[in-house]
Amino acid sequence: MNLKLSSLSLALFAALSLTACGDKESKTADAAKAAVAATAASPQAAIEAAAKSMRDGNLKAIVETSVPPQYLDQVRGKWAEKMSADPITDADRAEFKENLDKLTAADAEARLWAELEPLLTQKQAELSMQMPMLIGIGRGVIASGVQQREDLNEAQKTQALAAVDAFASWAETAKFTDPVLAQKSIGVVCKTARDLDLQSLDAVRALNFDQALAKGDIAFNGIKQLLEVYGFSLNQTFDSVRTELVSESAEAAKVKVNYQMLGTPLTFETDMVKFDGRWYGKESLSNLQKQAAEGEVAAVEGSESNG
Repeated sequence: MNLKLSSLSLALFAALSLTACGDKESKTADAAKAAVAATAASPQAAIEAAAKSMRDGNLKAIVETSVPPQYLDQVRGKWAEKMSADPITDADRAEFKENLDKLTAADAEARLWAELEPLLTQKQAELSMQMPMLIGIGRGVIASGVQQREDLNEAQKTQALAAVDAFASWAETAKFTDPVLAQKSIGVVCKTARDLDLQSLDAVRALNFDQALAKGDIAFNGIKQLLEVYGFSLNQTFDSVRTELVSESAEAAKVKVNYQMLGTPLTFETDMVKFDGRWYGKESLSNLQKQAAEGEVAAVEGSESNG
């Protein structure tokens, strides 16, 4: 009887697990369809749908709202090229497995805390004193990089620097050396690693584009949870997004995007274009079209040289 009950329980658990996975995939697909529909409504709706997809951690929706259907195969092809660009060595495999085991072992949290606790205990004061200096150096390096970017106008640079300052101000006050928060962060990292369920580096390379997006959802949500441990809620940032239409013609629009990051109000303007009845970011669409044109030229040159 006990054996039968155990078997029944396992079967029920498996059925529920499969149903839950199916429901999640269905909800993700439905959310992606809703986001795609929004891109046909207006340039504002397209941006707000992207913010909602980021909030939901739905990378599939983000890709499908930012990439026209005729360019999706191109994006998938780029992913496949990247995954096969460099051969995997046995040393790579061993290093990946070692790091993976550290994060996914049954006692991973306890082992990692045992390694970290002495460092926090012995050097907490030193780390606390050094952190503002390191953050200040990082802020300076990033700010310098922003100023040197030729693809940003002065208004965009001003907004980018404001975002850098907001992030740096948070980092200066975040309690990175707090033992309780450190243990929580270890728990988040280990859970995320287990949820990713990647057994080897070869398994990572074998992922197709859509599978990688699903894994990316897990990783992105893990990053959000990790930041929230230290008081930075990306979800609040995405929830705060508000849009204003600056100008619009039949095929182009300019939208002002307002949002809050760590209590700092920020804003930027972005150009949108209408393509095949849907609104896309002008710059991202232009890049996709440029890559497609370069690919076509390469294909023609390749066929000519073979001939």
